[in-house]
Amino acid sequence: MEPRPWSGETLKKLSRHIRDGTEPPSSLPAYEDVMVWYDELVNHVIGRLEALSWSSWFGDRYRPPIGRAKTIQTLREKLNRMPSMHLPSIQDIAGVRMQMSMSLIEQDAVATFLCKHFEQDPSIAIEDLRDGSHAGYRAVHVLLHLKDLRGRVEIQVRTQLQGEWANLYEELGDVLGREIRYEQLPDSDERRAVMDRMQGLSLGQITELEAAINLISGQKYVVDTDHPAYSDPVQKTWERVEGGIDAVHALIAELEADLIGQIQSMRSHIQSVTQEAE
Repeated sequence: MEPRPWSGETLKKLSRHIRDGTEPPSSLPAYEDVMVWYDELVNHVIGRLEALSWSSWFGDRYRPPIGRAKTIQTLREKLNRMPSMHLPSIQDIAGVRMQMSMSLIEQDAVATFLCKHFEQDPSIAIEDLRDGSHAGYRAVHVLLHLKDLRGRVEIQVRTQLQGEWANLYEELGDVLGREIRYEQLPDSDERRAVMDRMQGLSLGQITELEAAINLISGQKYVVDTDHPAYSDPVQKTWERVEGGIDAVHALIAELEADLIGQIQSMRSHIQSVTQEAE
């Protein structure tokens, strides 16, 4: 792939036109041409990821990475939300997602491996967003700065549950307004209740189950009853540890499926709220 053909200063000037919704002069590149290059950057990174031996690590759990460049509309929203920011410094114009069933330990390992593969400093490139302080969104981001290509890429590393939740929250944002990602409340009690329920699912049951899976993976099935994640679904896991690893994995799959079912149920509820509003 060819390096980015435009200077940082040129893209800064284009940023102002994207922010204001004005047509750039002929001396600047067209929006479409810039987005084509970022799409190529996404495909370049995906190609490098697909060339790696993920199946030997995850087996049947492996899911191929996906990605795309931001649309002009979402890019304009971001530039207006952050007036001091310009195209060259926006990390997630090119976004790639890796999502599959994995423990938090595996999630950390994937992020560290990606840093090594793309020759990035983990202390700079890894952004851990699993503390619940981002409107319920939880993931680990790997922020690539590919100096040879003069481009930045954000790789979102998500567990299956984190990803299912994030996808639905995206849909909820389309209904209630994208501002809910930034802790702005909807304009009605019913809509606020939907948002609260969604965030509670992420910060409660999903976080709890993932903490349990992490303990099982990292502590070799040692029960820690003092751990804050030790509660009902976790206790059920401990009770079946004696059945062996296969039994534990089966229960984890069962609990994950139950939570995904709750997410799907939420999707139906969101659709009904939308129809009532119309």
